[in-house]
Amino acid sequence: MPLLWVLRDRLKLTGTKFGCGKGLCGACTVHLEGQAVRACLIPAVAANGRHVTTIEGL
Repeated sequence: MPLLWVLRDRLKLTGTKFGCGKGLCGACTVHLEGQAVRACLIPAVAANGRHVTTIEGL
């Protein structure tokens, strides 16, 4: 499951948006350990134990 859907559906952090689903538009951008990544492309397990900052955290 992509990180985007965990953030939106399970954690109810809806500030991160679904856009193109291909990582091109940037609507799903979050910071993973300080690096900007597209949450629609990152498997949720890749973020396990790592610091994720969404728009709600800024």
